[in-house]
Amino acid sequence: MTSLPLTADGFTSSSPLAQSRHLLARGWATVQTWLARSRSRSALAGLDEFMLKDIGLTRADVVMESRKSFWQR
Repeated sequence: MTSLPLTADGFTSSSPLAQSRHLLARGWATVQTWLARSRSRSALAGLDEFMLKDIGLTRADVVMESRKSFWQR
């Protein structure tokens, strides 16, 4: 008799519950990425000209980045 390998939570990797958990985890990771992008772009927009020059960006670079939607890289 053969057995299927179990994941850390005790479910087989092909079980519907494991697949649902994987999908949910990927969705949550995507939302976290979107939130991080939004926060980063907001912080970037708040930098003054001296700070932008220090990191090698221009105000035009910031405007272009800030206009992107949260889901865009």
